[in-house]
Amino acid sequence: MSDEDNKVDKEAARQRILFAEAQVEGNISNFEAHRELINLLRFAEDIVKLREARDRASALFPLPDDMWLEWLDDESALCTTDAERQQTLQLHRRAVKDYLSVALWCQLCSFAERIHGFDEDSTVTPVDTSLQSMRDEYEAALKKCMYHVVDSHHLWDQYRHFELVAAAGGDATPRIMELYQRQLAIPAAALPDVIEEMKAYAAQINATPIPEELYRTSLERYKQIEHLENRIADLPFSTEDEQKALLKEWLKYINKQRERDSPSDLIECLFERALEHCGRLPELWLHYLSHLKAAKQSIVSVAERSVLHCYWSGALWIRYARELETQQAEFSKLVEVFERALGSGLAPNDCVDVFLAYADCTRRQYSAATTDDGRYGMAVHLQQVLDRGSAFTKENTSADPHAVLARYHANLQLRLLGDVNKSREIWNEILVGHSSNQFLWKECILIEQAFGHYDRVRELFGQASEKLSNSGSVSALFTDWLRFEGESGSLDDYLKVVELSENRPQQEFADRTRPDNRRQIQKNDRDRDDRSRQQKRPTKYANDDTQKRDNSKKPTKDTTKSKPAKDAPVKDRKTNQKRTKETNERDTSAKDKKTVKGAKRTRDDSQSEQINIEEQPNQKSKRPRDENVQPAMETDLEAPLLPPPASAPEPTVPATPQTLTKHLSTSKDRQLGTVFISNVRKTATKQEIQALFDQCGTVKEIRLVSGTDGIFKGYGYIEFEDDSAVDKALALNETKFQGKAVKVKPSLILDESSKKQYLQTKQQIKPQKSEKSEKSEKLATEHSIKPVVAFVPRGVMRRKAVNVTTNSTSATTTAPTTATSGSEQPSEVTEAQAPVQKSNSDFRKMFGLGN
Repeated sequence: MSDEDNKVDKEAARQRILFAEAQVEGNISNFEAHRELINLLRFAEDIVKLREARDRASALFPLPDDMWLEWLDDESALCTTDAERQQTLQLHRRAVKDYLSVALWCQLCSFAERIHGFDEDSTVTPVDTSLQSMRDEYEAALKKCMYHVVDSHHLWDQYRHFELVAAAGGDATPRIMELYQRQLAIPAAALPDVIEEMKAYAAQINATPIPEELYRTSLERYKQIEHLENRIADLPFSTEDEQKALLKEWLKYINKQRERDSPSDLIECLFERALEHCGRLPELWLHYLSHLKAAKQSIVSVAERSVLHCYWSGALWIRYARELETQQAEFSKLVEVFERALGSGLAPNDCVDVFLAYADCTRRQYSAATTDDGRYGMAVHLQQVLDRGSAFTKENTSADPHAVLARYHANLQLRLLGDVNKSREIWNEILVGHSSNQFLWKECILIEQAFGHYDRVRELFGQASEKLSNSGSVSALFTDWLRFEGESGSLDDYLKVVELSENRPQQEFADRTRPDNRRQIQKNDRDRDDRSRQQKRPTKYANDDTQKRDNSKKPTKDTTKSKPAKDAPVKDRKTNQKRTKETNERDTSAKDKKTVKGAKRTRDDSQSEQINIEEQPNQKSKRPRDENVQPAMETDLEAPLLPPPASAPEPTVPATPQTLTKHLSTSKDRQLGTVFISNVRKTATKQEIQALFDQCGTVKEIRLVSGTDGIFKGYGYIEFEDDSAVDKALALNETKFQGKAVKVKPSLILDESSKKQYLQTKQQIKPQKSEKSEKSEKLATEHSIKPVVAFVPRGVMRRKAVNVTTNSTSATTTAPTTATSGSEQPSEVTEAQAPVQKSNSDFRKMFGLGN
């Protein structure tokens, strides 16, 4: 290649480097731009700029293994002095902090051997302390990598090779056999190769091999997780959705190991391996931090790595700052973390959360200050933080829809800093922007009332009554106002509020009659009436087996005829009057009985009415006529003669909290894989709640219930991937979480039947029935037929001031009979004419049979 061509290539490379630098400066968060710039500088052999580019990229991002290995190889080749070697060793230690990489740990140990003089090409002579230092390096590496079931064998092999070199012709057999034994005790994919290698080594030196029982136990443990390892190895992780799917598999793997009471180092190794694939998901870091917290390990270093990997997560920044404060870090360090968080490009709602956490931390430092200068400095800093937060929410109104930060600002101005005017100014801005929010009005009123500013309280009540006049909460507001005047005001003030409250219905009527509001109000009233009507509809009997048998015997009717609505009033064909709802219900219950035709009435000397019922030819009685009559005569008539079919009563079991819990956990109407939680602190977040239930199984979804103001109401639902996790979640009932005992119950499918059963169990109510009523229901359920002949005394048919008229050609009766076809005319039955039910004793007296 000529010199001219070299100049052209160098000029093109320089232009590409300039373009890559511009890309990095334009978007500092573009990792690919950093990587391209590093590759160009490495090709151009510009060592100074290359080091700067690598340092900048490593400070912003966790670098993958290939970039670290290139960097370490370049620096290892360039170092010539002891100082440079020590700097390169520290660079190796930085490399192993980003991800769990067996290759990087092997590289670190190899470079340490070179420094301590154990490398074959090293010019350094080992000293007495070097051997122990190198063993410490390898033990530290094994602590991180020994449970890596895929790649850990590389580190074990290098460790044994080091022991051979360190022995320098001596007997290294005890150390090497000890390393073999330790390796065979841990499940790994390379166990079959390791056992063969150990046997070959033992045969070579005439040593006793390690018993195979240890190997078989470890291999069996590996077989139990092999399918999980294969599943994870087969899944891609290039996109965010693929990483989320892979994260679920990792969490399943981790939960399986937790169930087996695996060592904490093994669980930590699994988390580290998962970070290699899903390190850009904040959920994984929150799970990892919760595990370390439960294991009572220091999590500051992991929290620092989490914000490096997921700098866009406000929850991780807050967790990092909180852990630093727990470790009593300097306030300057905390300020640095919060400022980094606010400058990392967080979402607006995450910025509000960071501002709140920043103000909380500063307020605690203010309270802990022991000198006046210290308190004054913290007060000034707190004022600056709150002012910045308020300015941010004004520019991003959707970031804080419930004015949480502004309310916090106003309350601290009043209670901590004592600036009443500033606090009222902030509250005025809040109420102007949220004039229809009754909760904000009440909070402001309560604060002013607590400080004894009664004139201000009356002013706020008046303003709130005007702003909330068109809402349903104005009644509660007037109730609070009256209570306030009763406790703190004069009689004139109280009467003024009473007058305003009494005039309010007139004003509401005037508002309702306005032309622009009338149509919408009428529509709302109609919708409300429709909903009320639907709720009042009677439900059918749950046990309808007998009903189906009776319906099968009825003649088919013409289904093309239109039927009236279930609750709509029906006009009688004779009197052309609307029938009452009670009449409709009685007719409906009469239809459940066996319908017959051809009822005839005759009169005898015993002054009783006998109804002879002729059955249809195709209807056959299942039992003799006298057997049908006898049960009806012996049944207690305090209840109806033949009640609707019902199932046999269940034995009453005393309802206790234990039986209620058992009923809920075994109910077939519960939602699979879902539990209901309540009594949760309203400030709890989804991440914190998920961290509590991760020990039960993989959480699929968390649905927290919020009020109209958007504030969490303290209860919700947690859905798991596997239904078996529900039992473990129920075991957490009454567990202390953020100072409150969380209640965990199964989530039920609340249809009508299951809701009724649930309420009966919860209220400890079981329907109590007399022995005779149970006997009557049992007979009605078993036989499901009606008496062919029934004797009805005249006293039962007596009406109040009603004359019974008969026709010579067609006898009619006022007794409630069931119409069997459309051609028969139903009798007029009103509530005043309802028959009086009689008992068996009454029948005996009427027939003169004595008691």
